[in-house]
Amino acid sequence: MKKIKNDFKEDLLEKLKDPERAENYLLESFRLSLKDGDGSTFQLALRMVAESRGGVGALSKKAGLQRENTYRILSKDRHPKFDSILKLSKAVGFHV
Repeated sequence: MKKIKNDFKEDLLEKLKDPERAENYLLESFRLSLKDGDGSTFQLALRMVAESRGGVGALSKKAGLQRENTYRILSKDRHPKFDSILKLSKAVGFHV
């Protein structure tokens, strides 16, 4: 089962290198987060897009945030400030 999960993640990361696919992925995850009232779906999507584009460290630099803070913002079961999510969204090129 772990092999399938890793294959799926690697395939997703490869697809998210395409800016249009990444935009659609983020938009859909944003819609789902609004619908269920839980931002964790969008947080995970941001983390996956970041991983597809050089990692969380690269995203941190682009967003002007400290790397450790970015990891915390994108970690599961966290409720970051909205302005932090906006900075990361802008850094990956996501515009609603």
